[in-house]
Amino acid sequence: SSRPQSGAESLRPRVHSSPAFFAMPAVFQVECSETKPGDAVFVTGNLDALGPWAPDRAVQLVTSPADFPLWTSTVVPLPTGCSAEFKFLVQREDRSGAAKWEDIPGNRNVTLTGE
Repeated sequence: SSRPQSGAESLRPRVHSSPAFFAMPAVFQVECSETKPGDAVFVTGNLDALGPWAPDRAVQLVTSPADFPLWTSTVVPLPTGCSAEFKFLVQREDRSGAAKWEDIPGNRNVTLTGE
């Protein structure tokens, strides 16, 4: 028994093979002992996945009493073949108040090669 094809079933999906469409899992870590209770460390940068330079959209890192002062992000999918610029900042966990950006010249950067 053959089924009639609806319009949706006859459409062929297009697959883009550009390296920019493949994501690499990235984890950010930084040592920071300058936080107070209620503060957290965040990372933001030039990519959408990093909440593009917006502290209210930045990726939050976490620590524990055993790990402190090491802060670690969850896995952030970043596109391969791109250069990521980023900075760490400290702000309230609820993102209220002013963010304190790390005091380094320029931005940190990494190129995601997918290798």
